[in-house]
Amino acid sequence: KILAFGDCTCITDAQLPATAQVAAQQGEYLAGLFNRKYDMSPEKSEGISPPPARIPEQTENTISDYIAGFAINSMEYAKPFQFLNLGILAYTGGGSALAQVTAVPDAPPVKGT
Repeated sequence: KILAFGDCTCITDAQLPATAQVAAQQGEYLAGLFNRKYDMSPEKSEGISPPPARIPEQTENTISDYIAGFAINSMEYAKPFQFLNLGILAYTGGGSALAQVTAVPDAPPVKGT
């Protein structure tokens, strides 16, 4: 079985930054799907596959699963991955760095050195 996640998959919306922060969050999301026993074997199809389906008698639901299910009016599939941007920091040498953080969602980023 081969699973594709992250940079090697089809991206239909805005791309995510190519950082370890994104990879760590995607890995945690995927591990959660495995741990809660989602069906990770979708039917072969052309194009974009649906998200992993729930196995009703095996899948353990969390409160966030119920909230996502209510929002999309379906408990059939896993909630989609959502990236939480915690900011970006780049060391520039000599005891200095560049930082980009967002203080409020959907606000322009705060930049500083």
